[in-house]
Amino acid sequence: MFVTRSGLILFVFFLTCFAGLQSVAAKEDSSRELFEQYKSLILQVKILYTASGKKSSIGTGFLVKQGGYIVTNYHVVADLLLKPQQYNAVYITESGKTGQLKVVSVDVVHDLALLKADLDNQAYFEFNPEPIQKGTEVYSLGNPRDLGFVILSGNHGGLVEPSLYEKIHFIGALEPGMSGGPSFTVDGKVVGVNVATAGNLLSFLVPSKHVVKMLEDARSLPQNLLVLAQQQLQANQSTYMSDFIRHPIKTTRLGRYRVPDKLSETFRCWGGDVLSKPKPYQIIEQSCESKDDIFLNEDHSTGTVSYKHLLISSDKLDAFKFYTLFEAKFSRLLMAVEGREEDVTNFSCQEKFVVNHGLHLKVVYCARGYKKFFGLYDVVLKAATVDQKKMGLQTALLLTGVSFQNAQQFAKKYLDSITWQQ
Repeated sequence: MFVTRSGLILFVFFLTCFAGLQSVAAKEDSSRELFEQYKSLILQVKILYTASGKKSSIGTGFLVKQGGYIVTNYHVVADLLLKPQQYNAVYITESGKTGQLKVVSVDVVHDLALLKADLDNQAYFEFNPEPIQKGTEVYSLGNPRDLGFVILSGNHGGLVEPSLYEKIHFIGALEPGMSGGPSFTVDGKVVGVNVATAGNLLSFLVPSKHVVKMLEDARSLPQNLLVLAQQQLQANQSTYMSDFIRHPIKTTRLGRYRVPDKLSETFRCWGGDVLSKPKPYQIIEQSCESKDDIFLNEDHSTGTVSYKHLLISSDKLDAFKFYTLFEAKFSRLLMAVEGREEDVTNFSCQEKFVVNHGLHLKVVYCARGYKKFFGLYDVVLKAATVDQKKMGLQTALLLTGVSFQNAQQFAKKYLDSITWQQ
């Protein structure tokens, strides 16, 4: 039979389309089968106001051992942990069964919580805590936006690196309400816990090795889970702050000054001219901040380090006007600090003038304590040069959720790294 070139091309096109349709159909069949196989192991988690019965937050949980033990995210149950008298937790299974939940352990640093339900389950998810190949197909279960349980497929994008707090990049469309659900391979082994999404198939998982560790640690726990969370936060800040204190601070040039640059690859930095319109003065800004934080409650995150430098100069303002401008900028040089009155104390500040490497500096040091996590502080360090008439450097450092001792040691190291280049 004679076939023209155009006919052959058309034939190949139809074969390709047919193969693609077969692949899509196979994937749909696989998702359907996996949902049927594992739907009995997932639950919706609801945190309710005790007084009204209205929901405060929702998420997903999944069974991890016999006796009704369930894993979800810490941020799903944070209100219950922090204010147990005002909230209670319930579960709803895919079949419609409901019951009460109790928080029995947390890993606040990795946004995980272990719950207990009145379930006599024999089946539960198993874990694969080892790294898997990028591109591996991964399936995620959850209850997006309280619309019912679903399964979606995506791909494992590997660990987000560098990062202070480990996360897996999940190439899939997680939605609010799926937080705390399992993400697993085709063999049903959980590789991560749904934790966040940035939209456009950019989602994140907590690596399952942290769940395994939480389950192991749950055998011996303090009765007060806030004490456990406090211990975890203390240990975490001790680890990264010790690294920052131990290693030299890398500096970069800003005008004729040397100022702190990236503390590590877990920071992002940027800079440039601040002013978009002509002014009788110039401001050049450099800023750095850690890429990650730790959720404590809806209005309070912690575990961050950020700092900012301003080089302000003018060849048009007289000395008095420049001083007025310089002081105004310094008074506003404070990065936003989260936290409600019920979470933190008021800032207590000290101000003094020091000489550092020949630089005359005005230094302001402020600290406030955490009310629910004893021994942790937010600290702000601000410094400004006072030895130039029409040029000056200002810098501000913000540390959140650190020990007072670590804050003092690092603040001194930070100031010592600022120098003047002859």
